[in-house]
Amino acid sequence: MTNKILSTLLLAVVLLTTTQCATSNASETVNAVTYELPVNTKIVEKTMKIKSPYSSVTAMAGIRIYYTVGKQNSMRITGPEDQVEKLVINNSDNQLMFSTKNRRVIRSSDGDGVKIYINGPLFKEASLSSGATIKMMSAVNTDSDIRLSTSSGGIFTFENKFACATMRLEASSGGIINFDNLTNDKTVVDASSGGIVTLKGSTANLVSSASSGAILNINGMASHKGSVNASSGAIVNCRGNNLSIESTSGAIVRRNK
Repeated sequence: MTNKILSTLLLAVVLLTTTQCATSNASETVNAVTYELPVNTKIVEKTMKIKSPYSSVTAMAGIRIYYTVGKQNSMRITGPEDQVEKLVINNSDNQLMFSTKNRRVIRSSDGDGVKIYINGPLFKEASLSSGATIKMMSAVNTDSDIRLSTSSGGIFTFENKFACATMRLEASSGGIINFDNLTNDKTVVDASSGGIVTLKGSTANLVSSASSGAILNINGMASHKGSVNASSGAIVNCRGNNLSIESTSGAIVRRNK
């Protein structure tokens, strides 16, 4: 009995020591933050100028973009060296496009992933797919119309004030759009196939539709007039009595005062 207990304790010590060694070999400290990375992963940083003008931004394959509206026309890229080398950047025909070789998705298991910091003009259109993200780092005030579309897990995040003329939003196949402070003359929203759109702010006219299991959270959006069309299991949270509402095929519309 005593020999059995000693053997069990010895096995536990060996397993603990092995786990600690493996953890030590698989981590790398970057900027005082520890990320779990593959052994021998090297974090690199590249800085470059954006030479050609553009009004449209497209990203895919899990690429993360942090965008600041400014006049520097520059970008800074950081991430694991093997992943940064897979980036493909195309700046032509008034479009700035980010993808990867063979359009393979950059996996989150590859440490902290690839980040792209851009300082440039405000885009009029942006499109995300396959888990790519854009986070706006600055406030925006423009008289232009803006169009955003996302699909397949792409995520737009706008935490600062964003003022424009007309905002057109499309989210499908698990795409996500979040605005914390949107102000404009007109907002047009189309969410479908599990897309999620959350809006806070104010608009003169809100035109919205949600279908096929999409979720539309617009109860934080004040509007003078507007409409809600929900169908096929969609869920809409809205506010006010000035919205015309149509709900069919098992859709749910919750109206808050």
